[in-house]
Amino acid sequence: MHKTVVIDKTVSSGPEKTRVSSSQGAIHDTFVTTGNTAGAQQGTKILGLTDAADERKIVGYLVTYDLEKRGKSFELLEGRNLVGSDRSCDIVIENLPGISGKHLTILYRKNRFLFKDELSTNGTYIDGEMQSEGYLDKECVITIGGVRMYFIMVPFHLPLQ
Repeated sequence: MHKTVVIDKTVSSGPEKTRVSSSQGAIHDTFVTTGNTAGAQQGTKILGLTDAADERKIVGYLVTYDLEKRGKSFELLEGRNLVGSDRSCDIVIENLPGISGKHLTILYRKNRFLFKDELSTNGTYIDGEMQSEGYLDKECVITIGGVRMYFIMVPFHLPLQ
């Protein structure tokens, strides 16, 4: 999820100017025109803003049947995927006391998945064994806070027909 935070606003003769920071860490300038100024449209225009999350490819999934009877899936995207109960995480699992705010990072880089437990209270289990970091193999089971998630990677090595 792409999030934007307002840093500061200035008003001069002309459109209101706002500086924002995105969840990707970049700072962008925006301007807002209000009222009926001749030749200007009312609304917001973002200058130089590209949503990097929209450009990230889906590279895998986490699927669990512990949260919903019919199952729930979470997309894993290129780069970093932070899993936890904090709403700032990429994959949010709320209202379970066994899951830390920032519990687990899954990183996809150079056609490999790496994982790292973020010093969570209850640990991260890969195929039933507590581990702090390593590589994820296809079809393993990740367990955090009692929630079992089946890790599925997208097989890019298979030819599309």
